Amino acid sequence: MRSAIPSVSLAFLISALYQPALAALAPVNPAELKTTASDLIYTTRQGDTLMDISQQFTGTTRNWSVIGQRNQISNDRTIPIGTNIHIPLTLLPDEESEAKIVAMAGSPVIRPLKGADTVATVGAILKEGTEIRTGKGGIA
Repeated sequence: MRSAIPSVSLAFLISALYQPALAALAPVNPAELKTTASDLIYTTRQGDTLMDISQQFTGTTRNWSVIGQRNQISNDRTIPIGTNIHIPLTLLPDEESEAKIVAMAGSPVIRPLKGADTVATVGAILKEGTEIRTGKGGIA
C-alpha cells in the first residue's frame, strides 16, 4: 500500500532540515583565536555547531563529540553565541611548514632532509626539517 504522503527527494529534505549545519563557517582570523598549552580556543558565532567547528579545525566532523565532551556541551545545535570552545591541539591535523629566504649574507648552504646540499638563494622555499648552515658571519 502506498503512503498518502507525497514523495520528496531525501537529499532535498536533508538539505532543508540541516541547512545551517551544511553551511561553511566564515573564515576565522587567526588573531581571534587563543591557545593554551593543550587547546585552541574558538569563540562561537551565530549558527555554529560542533560538527561545523570540528570540520573547520580538525578536518573532519567525526571529532564533534570529543569537542563536545571537552566543553561539556551535549546538544550540538544549541551553543550560545560567544561561547569559548576548547579544541584539543591533539585533534588538529599536522601540516608541513615552509619558510622563504628573504635576505642573506655570506654563502649559506641548505641541507634538506633528503637530498644534497645546495647553495642558498634569496627566494628559496625551505621545507620543514631543512637545515641552513650559514658559516661564520653569515645570515639567512
